[in-house]
Amino acid sequence: MRRNLYPTTSEVLGWLIEVMSTVPARDKNLVDLYANHGAADPLVVACALDGRERDDLYLIAPEWVVVTGDKAVQSKAEQFGLTVLSNAEFAAVIDAAEGQT
Repeated sequence: MRRNLYPTTSEVLGWLIEVMSTVPARDKNLVDLYANHGAADPLVVACALDGRERDDLYLIAPEWVVVTGDKAVQSKAEQFGLTVLSNAEFAAVIDAAEGQT
């Protein structure tokens, strides 16, 4: 699991600013700090955007996919042109790869 760690760099924080700048001030779907729902969901999108930009220099770049069941995160990731899979869709991809269709 350690090799899958994605550090929070200044570039990732720059993407986080970009993501959050598209969220209206009164919109509580993505982050609701007052209801104790201040999850790292926008940071997931920022990491995927950073990874996509970083890997863009390769001829055959890997695809960065956001996997989530959260509709607000799905919407935000799609807004930035990221591929999104639900939890069930991701599980199906894993099962198919393991030959468990």
